[in-house]
Amino acid sequence: MSQVERSPQEAATTEGDNLRATPDPFTNRTSDEVNPSLPGRTSTQDGYGFEDVDGPGEETARLARGGLPILPDQFWQARSHLALIRAIAHSRMTSADAVFYTLLARLAAMVPATARVETGQKTPASLNLMVALVGPSGFGKSSAADVARTRLAPNRCVELADNLPLGSGEGLAEAYMGEIDLNEGDDDGSKRGPAKRGRSRTIRVQDKHNAFFYLDEGEALFKVMHERQGSTLGPTLRTAWSGGTIGSQNATKERTRKAEDYCLGLVIGFQKKTALPLLQDHVAGTPQRFLWCSVIDPTIPAEKPDDIPDTIEWNWASLSGLQPAEGPDPTDDLSRRVRDRGIAPKLSCHPEIREHLWRLQHGKVTGQIEVDEQDSHKPLMLIKVAGLLAILDGRTEINPNDWQLAEQVWDHSSAVRDSLLRYSQQLAQDENERRLELTRRKAAAEEEGRDEHAQKQVSQATIRVARAVGRSTGGLVRKDLKDTLGSRARKYLDEAIEAAKDAGWLVEQDGRYLPGPTPPPGTTTG
Repeated sequence: MSQVERSPQEAATTEGDNLRATPDPFTNRTSDEVNPSLPGRTSTQDGYGFEDVDGPGEETARLARGGLPILPDQFWQARSHLALIRAIAHSRMTSADAVFYTLLARLAAMVPATARVETGQKTPASLNLMVALVGPSGFGKSSAADVARTRLAPNRCVELADNLPLGSGEGLAEAYMGEIDLNEGDDDGSKRGPAKRGRSRTIRVQDKHNAFFYLDEGEALFKVMHERQGSTLGPTLRTAWSGGTIGSQNATKERTRKAEDYCLGLVIGFQKKTALPLLQDHVAGTPQRFLWCSVIDPTIPAEKPDDIPDTIEWNWASLSGLQPAEGPDPTDDLSRRVRDRGIAPKLSCHPEIREHLWRLQHGKVTGQIEVDEQDSHKPLMLIKVAGLLAILDGRTEINPNDWQLAEQVWDHSSAVRDSLLRYSQQLAQDENERRLELTRRKAAAEEEGRDEHAQKQVSQATIRVARAVGRSTGGLVRKDLKDTLGSRARKYLDEAIEAAKDAGWLVEQDGRYLPGPTPPPGTTTG
């Protein structure tokens, strides 16, 4: 098979041999020194170059409490800094998955605004990332976010608006906005032209390009998205994930919000039930743009690990190709400067990955491949995660091994999401059963009420026909008994006759009904 015909997962085996010679950016040791069993050398492999993780006894078979999956041991063992992230998380009694996913989102917020991934099709891909942490209240969502924030050395080459709250789509765009003073002769490119002599004016511009948002509980936020008429939250999140222009252009400067060429990381905490409003927005595509993970980690050791570094020291200088050529100028349009200078996207893809993405997209647009609605954004999510893994590994090219690990992240995230969808379906089924039971009980009560009413009517009809027979001379025929009853009670005549006969109040002879040996209640005997 030629090189271009191989998938990225097939290429990972040979690519792994090349990666072993590359020093790790954290330890300056090669992968062979750190982890001799790097994926690609396994004897029993699946289609991705990893050991078959579905076999009995494998770590991925273990589920976190509450039924949510966790990342497998193979993932953490693949690279030394992944093992370090896990160790630091466990030393702080927090979920390794939650810390890692939050770290990826923070990393996405820290890269320069010009950082994109060139895939060979469409526009270069943004690294903006959104994460949903799922777990019960008090089980470490905020702790995981805090560990990722305090243990990952920031990129001092960018100004990060950190740990911002989020309440609306307008608020997300507002985070990148600010005001600057335009001095005499300066031109903001508007119709008003340069500032007049001896005057200055304040203009509203995008003066920030990097922001990280964190929300501990997302229930109220997504209730607003569904209940508030005209809410821009959903559309803004979807656009921001793709790196498109967010905000709005208004007539007054106070209400103008327009952000482009920005980096975003977003982490939102949910409990199982509070995540359901977000999952219900699947038709619009909002939940598909999130990575999902559990904050419960059954692999945390009982004893605190020793000799774990307090922080992850990251050599940002090794990523000089990602650093901006100069500081941001809020009066200039960043995207125009990028185009005018011919600055290319800063991350590239291995040819195997580009070929794989091309074939996948071709199959989709020609109708040869049918994609599940829940997986509609899988390729772009894989590009984002693989790109961030490459940066985390000190590189600006996504190689097949990055793609391989990104596939594991996607599979894990999808498994968590699918578990929540099953939980949602179970809740709906339980609610339907509850409603059916209420309906059944109501019907039974109504039927019981009808039975009581009918029994009372039969009892009254029985006494009435028995008394009529007792007052007669020579007995009565059936028609005579029917005439003694009102129209509504006549349907109970047969039951009344049988009941009166059983009680001994009347007897039947030759088609006539005569008084029986026992008089009915209220009858005067003389």
